[in-house]
Amino acid sequence: MLIENVDGTVTGGPLDVICILRDVTTERFHVAFFEEKPMPGPVPDVMSTPVVRLKSNMHHTEGAPDLDGAKLHLAEFRAKLRVPDDNVSETPIPWDGQAGIVWLVPNWRAQNRTFRDVAEAIPQIYVGVRGA
Repeated sequence: MLIENVDGTVTGGPLDVICILRDVTTERFHVAFFEEKPMPGPVPDVMSTPVVRLKSNMHHTEGAPDLDGAKLHLAEFRAKLRVPDDNVSETPIPWDGQAGIVWLVPNWRAQNRTFRDVAEAIPQIYVGVRGA
């Protein structure tokens, strides 16, 4: 969920995230925004959701040649797109360069953790579903 603010920024929902993707084919780093897209059916409370479905919504198209450059892009994203601090990860997540990523990840908020904790495991739990 994105809410436009009067100052030109946008506020994301409680389970929306910003992270850094590492394109494994080009070795470039791309900052990305993932929006929570609940599964079909009744939407449970944030703390009652065991698994979060995240769909890529936007990413830095050109990317950066190194992680430091990506961290600068991340700061630029964060200045325009507000999400909770716990929903931001600077840990690069391997990515095949394809658009339309969907991740199913454990709900870090219900587990009193941060998205950074979950992001470190995404290569192992990554579900390469496109267009789900």
